[in-house]
Amino acid sequence: MSLKLILEKLLYFLIPASLITIIIGNFMVIGHMAVHNIGLAVMGACVIADACIHRTLKFYIPLGHILPWACILLLYVIQILLHDETAHDIKYFLGFKTVWAGYAFTLALLPFQSKKIYFLLFKIFILTCFCISVFVIYKYIYLIVIGHGDAYIHPTWRNFIDMLYPFIIPFKIVHHTLGLFSILSVYFLYYLLKEEEKSSFMSLFYRVLMVFFVLFIHFISSRLIIGILYTGIIIVLFNSYKENKISVRSLVLATASLILLLFTAYLTIPTFKNKINFTVLNKIEPNEIVVTETHYKNLRLISHKVGLEATKKYFWTGTGFGKENTIFEDLNKKYFEDPDLWKLRPHNQFLYNTATMGVPLALVFILLFYSPLVFIKNKIQQPLTLLFICISAYFFTDCALQLKQFFVFIAFWVPFLLHFYLSLTVDKGNA
Repeated sequence: MSLKLILEKLLYFLIPASLITIIIGNFMVIGHMAVHNIGLAVMGACVIADACIHRTLKFYIPLGHILPWACILLLYVIQILLHDETAHDIKYFLGFKTVWAGYAFTLALLPFQSKKIYFLLFKIFILTCFCISVFVIYKYIYLIVIGHGDAYIHPTWRNFIDMLYPFIIPFKIVHHTLGLFSILSVYFLYYLLKEEEKSSFMSLFYRVLMVFFVLFIHFISSRLIIGILYTGIIIVLFNSYKENKISVRSLVLATASLILLLFTAYLTIPTFKNKINFTVLNKIEPNEIVVTETHYKNLRLISHKVGLEATKKYFWTGTGFGKENTIFEDLNKKYFEDPDLWKLRPHNQFLYNTATMGVPLALVFILLFYSPLVFIKNKIQQPLTLLFICISAYFFTDCALQLKQFFVFIAFWVPFLLHFYLSLTVDKGNA
């Protein structure tokens, strides 16, 4: 057996294995960087093996498509050079931010896979999200039951959950992030229903999973995620109507079903009911619930104000990445007496960037970050468009890229979906 044949067989198994490892790492909080680094290292080895087979490095994603995105890492390096950062700050920020360019270039050099492999990766993402979502619901019910007394839960179930819990700890996820993963799972299921050849059983299974994720999104009750979900559904319905895929009657029925879904969720899901009560009551009359909700809204608004003040003060060069916490703390002291709130950062990624990087670099960041959208030319790239819509909405409510888990998620999925899109265009060209 020749070396070339051995390498080709290894690539057949190692490329999907490395991508699966990274996708599972997306859901981890503890040890996620180790998992991502292992996946990236294996992908790098696959790139080297592919180069040995072809006797040259081959860019499967054109360099012009990926270079602007990869250059975001360079902005972080420039910002460090502009400020007197300590070795600790440099190690912390570049320690995980290097995966940005790492994923961009490695995926650009990674051979295209078959449609079945990409669909398999989507399914693994969906099933991992499903398992974690089920545990979140179970834990919620378990805590309610325990809160009402031990008599409500059988000892066997308690032992089971106690045994399972240590394995779940690494997968604890911020509810906004888990909601975003659920939105993507809904869309991947919708995409698989349209594009994959499947049995009637699998079609039913996909639909059941879609219903589960829609209900789960209401369960975690993030207004941001619920807003994205319903906006996405409305866009899909109106696009289908414009393309004459559904009639006016079907459009009206679907809209009525959405209203019914909202009403049913309000009556049956306590967390969703509380969130609606918070939001609506705040506009009618004050009470203890509204005071709490108003308090959190005010925190966000004040964090935005602090971000604007820091932006004005450090307009050209920003605060830098080593000193921003101290500067935000000094600004927060004007508004809060509670020392825990002095650590509050601007709950807006764009404001955080202008405050820490300075306005000029923050504008360059936006241009580079959204550069992959330039290459969107047709509907088969819809998953990437949806991802950017979700990311942008998240950016308006939190400094999401300061969360390691979310940062590496974006660093991987944008070039990966670009890789998937270009593989489909190659298949169409060969057809």
